[in-house]
Amino acid sequence: CTVFLLLVYGYFNALHTRIREITIKTSKLPPTHEGVKIFVVTDVHLGSILGQESLSRLVKLINNSNSDLVIFGGDTLDEDVAPVIARNLGNCLKKIRAKYGIYGIPGNHEYIGGISSALRYLQEHGIQILMDETVGIAGKLLLIGRTDREIKRFTGKERKKLSELS
Repeated sequence: CTVFLLLVYGYFNALHTRIREITIKTSKLPPTHEGVKIFVVTDVHLGSILGQESLSRLVKLINNSNSDLVIFGGDTLDEDVAPVIARNLGNCLKKIRAKYGIYGIPGNHEYIGGISSALRYLQEHGIQILMDETVGIAGKLLLIGRTDREIKRFTGKERKKLSELS
C-alpha cells in the first residue's frame, strides 16, 4: 500500500510543475549592475511517463519567463533514453530560448540509463552539459556544473572538489 501511495504521489508531482521565484542579491557587484534572470529546472524525468504534452507546457513556461539563462539541474531523463527518442521529445527541448544559453548537469538517472547516450542526446538537443566544469556567463557570473555525486558508484571515478572548480 505504501509503495502504491508513493507511486501515485510521484506521478502527481511529475504532472504538476511547481514554480518558485527567488531573488538573490550579492555585495560582489555594484548596485547598478544589471541582474541575470535564471530559470532552473530539476527532476523532469523525461521518458515513459512524461511526454510531448507535459514537456511542451514546461518549455512554454520557460520561454514565457524571458529568462537569460536556463539550467537543468539533473535527472532530466528518466533512466533509459529510448522512450525519449521514440517520443521525439528532443524537438521540444530545441524550442527552449535563453539569451545566455541552456546548461545542464547529469543526475543519477542519467547514469542509471547510460551516461554516454543520455549526455549525447541532451547535447544534440541544445543543452550544454557541464561535468565538473565552469563557464563564464556574459561577464556577469561564473556557472559551475558539478558531476553527480553518484559518479563513483556508476563509473568508479571521483568528482572534482569544489575548490578545484572555482
